[in-house]
Amino acid sequence: MSTTLPPHDRSAESASGASATAEDSSAWPAELGKDWPQWRQALMKKRLRQRLAKCFGDDPLALLWSQPDSLTPESKQFLRAVTRWDASVTDALQDASAHGKRDAAAKSAKHLKGKSHKRRKPKGGAETPLHGDADSLPCPPSLTESVEIWLDEIGPRPLDEIVGLECLTLARALPSFAAVLSESRWVELFESLSRIAADAGRMPFEQMPLAQQLLGAELPMTLAAIFADAEAMVALGEAGMQCVSLGMQEVLDGEGLLHARYIADQRPLLATWTRSLRIAKKAGVDALKPPAEVTEQFEWMFRQAIRFTRHDGGQLLGGVRAGRWSEPLMRAALELDKDPVDVLAATMLPWEKPPKVKAKGKPGELPLPGCHSEWAECGVLATGWSAPDSARLAYSFQDQTLRVELAAFGRLWLQGEWDFQLHVDGQPLGRVSSLEELCRHEDKDVDYLELEASFSSDVASGWRIQRQLLLDRRHQFLYLADAVLGDEDAEIENFMRLPLAGAVKCVSADETREMALKSGKATADVLPLSLPEWRRSPCAGELTGESEHFQLTQKCHGSRLYTPLMIHLHPDRDRRLTWRQLTVAENLMIQPPSVAAGFRAQFGGFQWLFYRSLAKVAPRTLLGQHLNNEFFAARFLPDGEVEELICVEGA
Repeated sequence: MSTTLPPHDRSAESASGASATAEDSSAWPAELGKDWPQWRQALMKKRLRQRLAKCFGDDPLALLWSQPDSLTPESKQFLRAVTRWDASVTDALQDASAHGKRDAAAKSAKHLKGKSHKRRKPKGGAETPLHGDADSLPCPPSLTESVEIWLDEIGPRPLDEIVGLECLTLARALPSFAAVLSESRWVELFESLSRIAADAGRMPFEQMPLAQQLLGAELPMTLAAIFADAEAMVALGEAGMQCVSLGMQEVLDGEGLLHARYIADQRPLLATWTRSLRIAKKAGVDALKPPAEVTEQFEWMFRQAIRFTRHDGGQLLGGVRAGRWSEPLMRAALELDKDPVDVLAATMLPWEKPPKVKAKGKPGELPLPGCHSEWAECGVLATGWSAPDSARLAYSFQDQTLRVELAAFGRLWLQGEWDFQLHVDGQPLGRVSSLEELCRHEDKDVDYLELEASFSSDVASGWRIQRQLLLDRRHQFLYLADAVLGDEDAEIENFMRLPLAGAVKCVSADETREMALKSGKATADVLPLSLPEWRRSPCAGELTGESEHFQLTQKCHGSRLYTPLMIHLHPDRDRRLTWRQLTVAENLMIQPPSVAAGFRAQFGGFQWLFYRSLAKVAPRTLLGQHLNNEFFAARFLPDGEVEELICVEGA
């Protein structure tokens, strides 16, 4: 996207606090109505500062909440410098106003009581100005020069997230800049910002949604809050609120979940919408009030942001910087969300300083913690709402890429692309389709998703992989499997390679084929259910680990192959484990693994049963169970009976 501003014809002006010339006055923007002296005086008033403090909040660095990964160190330094100087100007004006009130009270007391009074000086001996005197508010020359350079260079720059944050920072500081810039330079800054705000509403949203919302929504609403007496600016702010509404319609699935292509920007988008809605509710301008659907979608989005929060506060599938925990952001978003379900769920976020909110209800009354959207092509499998005390597997399957991130009980285990690698007769097959959702199910026991991808090459076609993801909510284990399905017999080799998070190490057992994933003192056990437990037993597969991934490789001759893994995540589990492949029978005839496969796994005193039909579904038996479905998972009870976890009927 290369949206830029047309060159702006301007004369070089000094950014000193020089008085306005007649030439300056003739260039005053008509949309502001009042002349420069009137606005300059109005922008210094305490009442405006107090109203803007409500609109912008008490965090001077709110514009850096969940900053986008594209923000450069130079831009960040510029934003901080402007923001801190603006805050210092506000503080100076407030101090001056406070001193003025004390002096007025002292004069009144002197008049009534005939006593002399000396004005108190601040520490250091220097007197603070009694009035909001613009000429007495210095600006560092380096900052003034930076603003000059910004004005000279903004014309040809592309409108991106960096420009968006810079424009918002300068817009918030416009009242303070009235004290140190000449009229012509201040007008030039105002006109550049208002022109960008008007043009950004026409930016193609699908290419750069964050930049479009910063510039086309939050920026015009910020200008409207500052210049609430100017009808043109209020109209611009109203268009900004419409931009928020259209943006939410474009990228959210109707229940607050961003499309997978934008999921890395979940926190930055939540940040700009939080700031925009706070402006709308605090500015006291009717035209800025959000429609009901915007408020509703914001609340939905905040709930999804809670679901995508890791134990450390970071965002699952988030950017490096954009996904970092920002407590001020989440606190501000919570203040805008009045849904009692969201308030209760938010109490389980990893706060450093928990907010003082009255949460109604009990955690057991919350909806299921997982989420999924076929339209958004992403979701989260979750065992609970409390991120530090649960397991969460986030996934996105946009186009041909499946990305996953697994966080469980204070550790990050998996992170990255979980690719598909299938070889037929020694030749790698390429993907020929996007990932398609086959099945999605969740209840109090499990969270389940099944996807399918198609493959072909010059010598083979008609091959599919059906990938299963199952998270057990009660016992905190993850079941992952690939079902390879073809039309003709061939030499099949499937590579199920899972991406490790940075700090995770693989440790293989010496005599058996399980693997331990190590992260600090925490351990997750991986069972290759389709391989024999003991290494002395021959097999056509192996489970191996490297620095960035671990991989289950399995091969056979035939048209179908099943490759399952079980990962136990609960830190307090009994680590005694074992597993077996089970015999599957149909019409009293033992069936090969290419027809149907069954497995029994055990951790401590708990045992589970898994079954998958690869051929056409038919009545079959294994371990005393009569099954007539495609997939079945259950837990063995102490009396030998089974408790069904999930049953997928199949086509």
